[in-house]
Amino acid sequence: MQRKFERRAAAMLAVLALTCAGVGLAQTSTVAAPPQPQNPDAIVAQMAAQLPPPVTAPSAAPVAAAATESQPTAVSAPVAAPAPAPQTTVIPPAASAPAMPGPSALAAARPPVSAQMTAPVGPGEVGADYVLGSADKIRITVFGEPSLTGEYFVSSSGKVSLPLAGEVQAAGLTLRDFHDHVVKSLQDGYLKDPKVSLEVLTFRPFYILGEVSKPGQYPYTSGLTVFNAVATAGGFTYRANTRKVLIKRASEPAEHEVPLSAETTISPGDTIRIPERFF
Repeated sequence: MQRKFERRAAAMLAVLALTCAGVGLAQTSTVAAPPQPQNPDAIVAQMAAQLPPPVTAPSAAPVAAAATESQPTAVSAPVAAPAPAPQTTVIPPAASAPAMPGPSALAAARPPVSAQMTAPVGPGEVGADYVLGSADKIRITVFGEPSLTGEYFVSSSGKVSLPLAGEVQAAGLTLRDFHDHVVKSLQDGYLKDPKVSLEVLTFRPFYILGEVSKPGQYPYTSGLTVFNAVATAGGFTYRANTRKVLIKRASEPAEHEVPLSAETTISPGDTIRIPERFF
């Protein structure tokens, strides 16, 4: 009985080895064969006839699992994961810089500059926003019309008397506005396209009162400061408050207090008052 069982086991092992060879798997372990029967070929042929034909597995996973169950000592080689495909970084083209406008475009963008009024000048240059006032002396030049060119004072009423044009308001107007008034007055039945330029020859004076040695009226010079005005008036008295000053601007109705410093500027027509100290 025992020999019959051993023969049967040997036959089964032989069939299994043939099946594994059919699917491409190598036998990794060797099982010791029992003693050969008297007629093994007949027994093997009989058992092979009874077994179904070997079937190829659709994938390698079941075969590998069967091989692992039947042969615990076999070690399968690790399957390397496919290398990831190299990624290509696409760099977008750099945004083109905005085109710089040409000289003609820049010239068109600039506001037109009137060539009719030259830069007004005086003891020092003043801008076209300088506000005229009584006692300012102005030179008005009308190109091609020497009879209309001359030097004029702004009267106490704030007007300038011009030939042909008559009385033209000046006080309280900037040089630019006064220039426009003169051009308009000359165009009213006299000149078709007058070319006019303005110059401030002398400014209206400033006034200084209070604790100075010589209070009074003094001519204005460009860039005048409070310290310059005090020096012009002979300096402080011993009772003067040297920390503050009261200034009434020509365009303001009342005086206001400001710190007395070298940065405090004075305009034409201003009234300065140096107060008295209490101790």
